Amino acid sequence: MKGLCKRFIACIVAVIIAAISAIPAGAASSQGFVYEVISGSASVRITGYNGADANVVIPDILDGRSVVEISSGAFASNTAIKSVTVSSHVQRIMKEAFIGCSSLETVVIPASVASIGDSAFADCVSLKDVTISSSYTSIGYYAFDGCTSLESITIPSTKIGYAAFRNCTSLINIRLLDSVQSVG
Repeated sequence: MKGLCKRFIACIVAVIIAAISAIPAGAASSQGFVYEVISGSASVRITGYNGADANVVIPDILDGRSVVEISSGAFASNTAIKSVTVSSHVQRIMKEAFIGCSSLETVVIPASVASIGDSAFADCVSLKDVTISSSYTSIGYYAFDGCTSLESITIPSTKIGYAAFRNCTSLINIRLLDSVQSVG
């Protein structure tokens, strides 16, 4: 009986340690989002997502702080997400933020976002609809590489990185607005 109690306590301790280690040091969690405060500011960056919503809305504010960035790998390989709407406070979507989100179908990116990082949405094979607002500045290298379901996109960006739409085998319509200054 004593041995069984020790094993039970050891299991409880292991579960507690696993729960604590799921959120990195210096990070916090709210509304299913893991985030960290950006040094020297009142802003935060989202570093992970452990929520259950298939339709994710990136909030303007988490725990009283403005959300201005989606970090590298924050949603990487999340197969449950079907849509993402980015808030109007977000300024940057970093590299590989949504890479490999194989069920992601729709993304709405507001005018506040100044850059989409390299491979940010690469290999989102179900991605069909991307809305990018007009005051946007750059799309990184390979940003939508391998988005095999993407059929049409309007790009108001001023800079489009090399191979940003490589392996988008269903892409039949790309509308470039007058503000585009460079491609590749």
